[in-house]
Amino acid sequence: MLMPPYCGQKPYDTNDVVFLRNPEQSARFAKYIYLYDTILSGDKFVYVFNKKDAEPLFALWRDHELK
Repeated sequence: MLMPPYCGQKPYDTNDVVFLRNPEQSARFAKYIYLYDTILSGDKFVYVFNKKDAEPLFALWRDHELK
């Protein structure tokens, strides 16, 4: 489903993005790839990134190598 962004500028398809709740992980991802949106869910922010762009960063994050 095509979603209009709350904070970002580009509409995105919810099937093509990942939603991250970890603020430290999201901040590190945002250094390298475009942050599509930030959504407030309850009392936490959810950060929206493109799934394909985020894939290589997940491996680095998992191995504690993402700076």
